[in-house]
Amino acid sequence: KNIHYYFSYKIVFGSSCSKCCFYFIDMRADPSIGLKIPTLNTLIGLVLCTGILAMKYAKAYTSGFKYHVMSVFVLIPTAVVQTLKISFYPWLDRNDISQIFLGLAIFLYYKGIKSYSNYLIKNS
Repeated sequence: KNIHYYFSYKIVFGSSCSKCCFYFIDMRADPSIGLKIPTLNTLIGLVLCTGILAMKYAKAYTSGFKYHVMSVFVLIPTAVVQTLKISFYPWLDRNDISQIFLGLAIFLYYKGIKSYSNYLIKNS
C-alpha cells in the first residue's frame, strides 16, 4: 500500500551495498566489480518503477501504462547482448544491437506517456 517504503529500502540497500563493496573489495585488479552494485540497484529501480508500478497504474487509471511494462521487457535483450558481448558483424556490433532495443524502449515509453497525457486531458 505504501510504495514509498519500498523506495526507501531500495535506497538504503543500494547505498550500503555500494559502500561495503568499495570498502571491502580491492578493485585495482578488476575495476568492473565496482559497477555491479550500482547496476543491480538500477535494475531493481527500473523494474520497480516502470514494471510493477506501471502494472498497478494500468489497472487503476489507464491501459496506456502497459507500454511501460513492455519497454521493460524490450530492455532485457539489451542487457543480454551487452553482458554476453554478442556481435553479428563488424558493422553490427553489440552497441548497435543495444541501441536498436533502446530506441524501441524509448518509443514505448513515449507511447505510454502520450497515452497517459491523453487520459489526463480527457478527464480534466
